[in-house]
Amino acid sequence: RMIRKAIEKVLLDRFEKKPHFDQAVIDESIKTLTFPFNERSSGSQAIHLSSGSYLSLPPEANGGKLRLFLHWCEKAESRRVDLDLSVAFYDEAWNMKDGCTYYNLQCPRNGSKSRRFYAHHSGDFQAAPYPDGATEYVDLDRSLAIKEGIRYAVMLVQVYAGVDFNELERAYAGVMYRCNLDKTAQFDPKTVRYKYALSGETNSYIPIIFDLVEEKIY
Repeated sequence: RMIRKAIEKVLLDRFEKKPHFDQAVIDESIKTLTFPFNERSSGSQAIHLSSGSYLSLPPEANGGKLRLFLHWCEKAESRRVDLDLSVAFYDEAWNMKDGCTYYNLQCPRNGSKSRRFYAHHSGDFQAAPYPDGATEYVDLDRSLAIKEGIRYAVMLVQVYAGVDFNELERAYAGVMYRCNLDKTAQFDPKTVRYKYALSGETNSYIPIIFDLVEEKIY
């Protein structure tokens, strides 16, 4: 209790020195987000999702058209690093229905209810030279996926060859909103809405899970 009072006093003293406002509104939805201390000075315009966070897809998600992306860049002096992005699709009961990968570029597979593809993979990039790096992505039409019985989409990033995430210049997984899912459209940083920094001495990562029905990102 003494520690709490001391912290409150310090915060109140700091706020007292700040400009005053007649009214302040706090969005209640931010209680679903966790904010690590080391993100306090981030200058990125995109929202960084931290472990344990979840949020709702806002209405401007272009009718459910999403581009799930992986971007990484090798250090100038490092050897080749090959990362792979896959997205696994599950039904309501968490039964796996399909997967969009560098060796299965389109979903659904033959025998599905629809002849239209709800997911397209960009294809495999086997290196990410400094300074530009490389980007793999999976375009997802949420409405078509739901019609195929898909509820959950799970992003998986794996190190196929090279160093772990801590030894990269940068590595992110995230979401872009797209007006269309033309696979020839280039990567557009202005459309990035959420991104998750990949780090750690590991060879695989599940950065984001989507609940397509509830329209939530975990």
